[in-house]
Amino acid sequence: MNWEKVKELYPSLIRWRPDMELNMDDYTWFEGEKGQVFGINKNELTHHDEILLASVLKRAEAVKQERTGREKFWSQTLIGQGNERTWVDGPFRFIFFSLNTRQIDVSLIDVGLKGIFPHEVSLLWLDQQSGVIVEEFEGEREDAVHLHSVIELLMSDLSVNIQLFVGEQLPGMNGTDVRKSFTWMKQTAEFAFQHSMEYVSALADVLPSLLVSKLGREEREQVATLLLKEAKDDQELLRTIQTYLEANSNITEAAKRMYMHRNSLQYRIDKFIDRTQMDIKTFQGAIVCYLALKMLDV
Repeated sequence: MNWEKVKELYPSLIRWRPDMELNMDDYTWFEGEKGQVFGINKNELTHHDEILLASVLKRAEAVKQERTGREKFWSQTLIGQGNERTWVDGPFRFIFFSLNTRQIDVSLIDVGLKGIFPHEVSLLWLDQQSGVIVEEFEGEREDAVHLHSVIELLMSDLSVNIQLFVGEQLPGMNGTDVRKSFTWMKQTAEFAFQHSMEYVSALADVLPSLLVSKLGREEREQVATLLLKEAKDDQELLRTIQTYLEANSNITEAAKRMYMHRNSLQYRIDKFIDRTQMDIKTFQGAIVCYLALKMLDV
């Protein structure tokens, strides 16, 4: 459905977030084909309109989540009409999350994610399946929570898959720069959720794929062909080399991951170097090769 056309008919059309500052009962809520929940003010709907919309869309429920004072501040700074003169003390970081389902009580997710942290954090929902946690630190030396160790336990408790993208710690900055950083990290998080199978990822994990994605399909194909040469079509060999590089070029570790004797792995590495004339045992060669392999993934 073309929601822009619908908005022309019903100017009050809004996309639901659990923390929206409005009376949910003033709106009739519908679920789109991709699961997004939209509301239209009841004053704009006739009985005939409701019947017509309900014939092509599922009716939905929308529940409002109460927010803390700090969450209201962050919502205004990041999403609302924030004052560019606002100063945000650092350090802080954005942690984006994405759920694999819409069929869950968002209050459980809210409580579960906040419970990971030893101090109060701000949680903002961006849509029905994703949001951002703002973690503010007391001082420069405060340790960040190690999220890898707790996220699987949380997913088990809630019976839902959750992906996290952990942003870098940011220093104090004005409201305009905060919003710029947020917007860029949000786009990067969305990329990570689409291209990473890991439950927890960070910029360093997705940067190679992110850089490669900026090239067009034909450019990626050309670069991969030029660098990988005849090895480009040998999928087994390419998987071996990628495993070796992702094991920090440690033959023993890579061999364990592939259940292979290290001599067999060494043979494949030598074979790859011979076919591509790219020495992946060197720092530069490893980086170039890894990017070339990513050209085939994006």
